[in-house]
Amino acid sequence: MKKKYKEYLILIFVITLICSFGCGKTPETNQKDNDVTPVTVRKIENMDVVYHLQQVGSLEAKESVVLKAEVEMSAGERVTGILFEEGDRVETGQLLVKLDDAKVRTTMDQLKARLRQLELQSANSERTLKRKQPLVKEDLISQQEFDDLKTKFEIEKNAIKEIIAELAHNQELLEDTEVRAPFPGVTSERLVSVGDFLQMGEPIVGVVQLNPLEISFRMDEKYKTRLYLNQPVIVKVAAYPDHKFSGEVFFISPDIDTSTRTFLVKGLIANEESLLNPGMFAEVSIVTETHNNALVVPWESVVQLEDEVYLYVVNNSIVKKIPIELGLIFEGTAEVLGDLNPGQFVVTEGKYALQDGSKIKVVETGRLKRD
Repeated sequence: MKKKYKEYLILIFVITLICSFGCGKTPETNQKDNDVTPVTVRKIENMDVVYHLQQVGSLEAKESVVLKAEVEMSAGERVTGILFEEGDRVETGQLLVKLDDAKVRTTMDQLKARLRQLELQSANSERTLKRKQPLVKEDLISQQEFDDLKTKFEIEKNAIKEIIAELAHNQELLEDTEVRAPFPGVTSERLVSVGDFLQMGEPIVGVVQLNPLEISFRMDEKYKTRLYLNQPVIVKVAAYPDHKFSGEVFFISPDIDTSTRTFLVKGLIANEESLLNPGMFAEVSIVTETHNNALVVPWESVVQLEDEVYLYVVNNSIVKKIPIELGLIFEGTAEVLGDLNPGQFVVTEGKYALQDGSKIKVVETGRLKRD
C-alpha cells in the first residue's frame, strides 16, 4: 500500500513538472518573436503624374465631298476619260474625270472668229469717226450722218463686250468638263464609266481627306474650364489597341446642351500612315494637368477607411502610421500627399496586422511595378 502511495506521488510530481515547462508562460525570447510581424515593403518614388479626362467619340473626315457633273447642256455630256482608280491618293487640282468638250470648243472657236470680225469693224468705225468729226463743223457732212456712224460704233463695242462675256461663260463650261480633286485625299467608289452621259448634278466620285481626321466627342459641363485650344489629345481605336494617335483640340463649342449638360469638343488627329478611317469608334484621352516629381506608392500599401486614409512607413524595425491624401490613382499606383519622402519604405502586405509603433520583420523589398 505504501509502495502504491509512493508511485502515486511520483506520478503527480512528473505531471507537475511537465506542466511547468509545457503549459506555463512562454519564455521571454519566444514572446519577443511573436510580437514581430513579417511584412512586404515597397519604396516611395518620384514620378511625373499626368491627369487625363477620358471620353469616347467618333472619327470623321475633316473634308469630304461627292464630285458632281457641272455641265449645263440639256443633252448631257459624255464621259471620255477616267484617270483614277478607287482608293487612289490624289492631290489638289488632280484631273480625275474628263468629259466630252467638243461642243464647247466649237462654240468658243465661233465666238472668237466673230470677236475678231467685230474688233476689225469697230476699229474701222472708230477711225471713220475721228476722220469725219471735223467735217461736221465745216458742214461737209450732216450731223445726222455723223450720229449714225457714232451709233454704229457703240453697237459694235457692245457686241464685243457680249462676245467676251460669252467666251468667259464657255471657258467655265470647258473647265467643267474636267473634274478635279478639290483637296488632297483618297477617292472612294467610282460612280461612272467611260461612255456614260451625265446630266448636271449627277454624282461622279467621292474624295475623302484622311490626314488629318477629326475626333468629335462631348464633355460634361463641369470640365469646361479644364479644356483649351491646342490642348494635347490621345486617341486609341479597337483596330490598333497598342497604338496611340496624337492630336490637339481645335474647337470647343460655346454652347451647352441643356438636355445632357454637355458641350461638343473637336480635335485634329494626325493620320499620316492612313491607319484610321472616318466612322471609327475611338477612346479619347485629354491631358489636363501634370504634377512633376509627385510622390507615388503602390495602391496595395494604402489603408483606406471610412474616416481616414493612411500608410505604414518603415522606420528601422518599427512602423509609423502616416495620414495621407490621395491624388491620382492609376495602374496599381497612387499619388499621395502627406509627411513623406522619396526613398522611404511603406508596408504593402501585412499592413492590417499592424498598428502605430508595431515591430516588423521585412521579408521582401521591391520597387513599384510599372507597365
